[in-house]
Amino acid sequence: MRSFHGFETVKQLYLNRLRDHYNADEIIQFSFWNNGKGCAVGCTIHPTDQIYYKLPMEVYKQYEKELGIPRILALLKDSIFEGLPNEESKEWPIKFLESIKVGSDLSSVWNKFSNWIMKDETKRRIALLNKKHADDTEFDYLDVYNGTNLCFFFKNNHYIAQSEKLLELLRECV
Repeated sequence: MRSFHGFETVKQLYLNRLRDHYNADEIIQFSFWNNGKGCAVGCTIHPTDQIYYKLPMEVYKQYEKELGIPRILALLKDSIFEGLPNEESKEWPIKFLESIKVGSDLSSVWNKFSNWIMKDETKRRIALLNKKHADDTEFDYLDVYNGTNLCFFFKNNHYIAQSEKLLELLRECV
């Protein structure tokens, strides 16, 4: 899979869409997609109600289909977005797409990112837990990747560092 399917026009289509949402102050936290406003993923792909309400994980698959970006990175993008301070969160979806070179192979980004988190336990944590045990109040956000037992949690004061690291890893891809 190649980012933006190898086409600059695909990247620009989605960047322009996000910039329009940003300029209209329609990028909002804690609301996936509602009346033209939404989160980092919602404002990027404009999901139909049928997809979102019947099969929420299908929305993240749309990233692969429409943008050539692995769905785990869409989930990660969304997780970081929801934890960032409000002003940084509004810019995050644009920064995310801008950091990706057209035609990049992003398949290694998740492994590099999760390894980076695991190596620095003093600043952040990642927990691989069964989703039934996700009530630990030390953490503030949970994502479940594709319905499996892989859950990741971020301490609430480390989203900025995580966003910076993810952008760095995305820029490195060729």
